[in-house]
Amino acid sequence: MSFKEKLKTFLQTKFVKKTCMVFSLIAITSALAFGTIACTPESVQDPPSPPITTPSDDLKPDDGIITPGDETTDPTDPDITDPENPDITDPETPTEPEDPGIIDPEDPDITEPTDPENPDITDPETPVDPEEPEIEDPTPEISFEDLYNEVFGENYEFVPFEDYMQSLAERVFSTSTDVKFLIADVQPDSFTVYADAVVGENRHCLLQGTLKADPYAPIYSPILYNLYDLTRKSEAAGGFKQYMQQVYESCADAGSARAELETISADLDQSIKIASGLARGPFDTTRPATNTTDDIDFSAYAEEYTPEGATPLKAYVGTISPGLLDNAFGTSYTQQFNAGVAYLNDDNTLTVKVITVYVPWYRDSTDEIAYNEFALGEEGKDYLIYERTSATFDAFVLSEELLAQLNPENTL
Repeated sequence: MSFKEKLKTFLQTKFVKKTCMVFSLIAITSALAFGTIACTPESVQDPPSPPITTPSDDLKPDDGIITPGDETTDPTDPDITDPENPDITDPETPTEPEDPGIIDPEDPDITEPTDPENPDITDPETPVDPEEPEIEDPTPEISFEDLYNEVFGENYEFVPFEDYMQSLAERVFSTSTDVKFLIADVQPDSFTVYADAVVGENRHCLLQGTLKADPYAPIYSPILYNLYDLTRKSEAAGGFKQYMQQVYESCADAGSARAELETISADLDQSIKIASGLARGPFDTTRPATNTTDDIDFSAYAEEYTPEGATPLKAYVGTISPGLLDNAFGTSYTQQFNAGVAYLNDDNTLTVKVITVYVPWYRDSTDEIAYNEFALGEEGKDYLIYERTSATFDAFVLSEELLAQLNPENTL
């Protein structure tokens, strides 16, 4: 090869290498700017060899050709907020935080608060329908028959007040014999019982027992009166069970009916215990009158002691005393005897009265004459009456013996 040919080949080779280097730099710079070049060696390929051209004086570095070292990121790129660090976002543009699970108040799946006093607390496991709240009655309905049997027991037999009085009189007058109940005066704040008993020589006497004012009357009187009152209301309703049914029907619901019947049952149990257990200790006892053994018509005396319009029930006429110095009748001496009487007034009240009767005494007076002065004479002229005690009751019970003496129109 000649020298010219060698020179020509050398120049072509040098020009090609320089041209290839320039184009390689242009390609690399463009790839970095637009992010299209891969970072692995396998993705880099040699560019195709451009045709050999003669350098031109018009090709200059400033004419759109990027030379090595001038590779920069386009600051006008709208997707990059930090020109120097394209992976960092603009701190002034806050990133939307991840949804922490805030409840949407309009979400239909959200339950209403289960605590009406604290509406901010909800129970997601127990949904409540706000339109149709389900309210349950804590006390289910129950029939009167079932409730009556539960509270009092099946086939319960109510024992009226007067049925306890005979045994009570026997305990109160335990030192007497052949005690028979006569009358009980029952008040919310007092209680008195009367009985007939036998003393020496087969003489009958009237006994009176009154609850001591302190401290027994305030404790026991209301309890005994409760049993008496319950007896009267049961009689008016036709029976104890019938009265309990009236109470049941007057209550607003099953719960209040149960509470009312249970209260009545508890009070009734207490009243029965007192009526069955009271004895002599809490009572003041006296003997107001004692019958004579003389043969007299006590029923006639009962009528004589009883005011007009009242019904006599029981009379006691005591023995005649010896002559006493007393000029009440102009005879210088009088005789006297005590008497007791019980009668039913026309207004259905009961009166128990104890009196002392004064009659004139004569040298030839006998018990028969003395009694006749009273029975046949005129008050103020033939005899005088001094009233010792008198009590009228509007709440009372009578023994079967006294009830039998009442006329049908006076039946209590």
